[in-house]
Amino acid sequence: MSHLKLICITGLIFCAGCVDAWKRMDNTKRFIPGTYVKEVKNEFLIAYDTLIIQCSAGNDYLIVNRTAYQRIRNNKLLPEQHSEENWKAIYDEKSQNLYEQRLGKTFSFDPGNGRLFEGGSEYTKVIP
Repeated sequence: MSHLKLICITGLIFCAGCVDAWKRMDNTKRFIPGTYVKEVKNEFLIAYDTLIIQCSAGNDYLIVNRTAYQRIRNNKLLPEQHSEENWKAIYDEKSQNLYEQRLGKTFSFDPGNGRLFEGGSEYTKVIP
């Protein structure tokens, strides 16, 4: 009988761990859609980068990347320029990351702190 109790307790602990992992995955996936921003300022430019992420179906996502920037030359701001790109990404439930298909970008998330990370860049979520 004690072996049966041990097996049951081990099974319950395993299931509790799986439920916790499932809740985290759902939380990350629920967090992803929204608008994220990043600001870059240095001696050469001022840039504002925006990512708008929408779920298109299942684990497929559309990411709109909008950038506004001004180059700095001889301590003077040049005219503002804009760019926009559309990317497709797939959410991997195991890693909890979005993988952009064409450029190979990986997006990871920190829902508790409202952050998105891509390479060395950190974005803040501003619109859920």
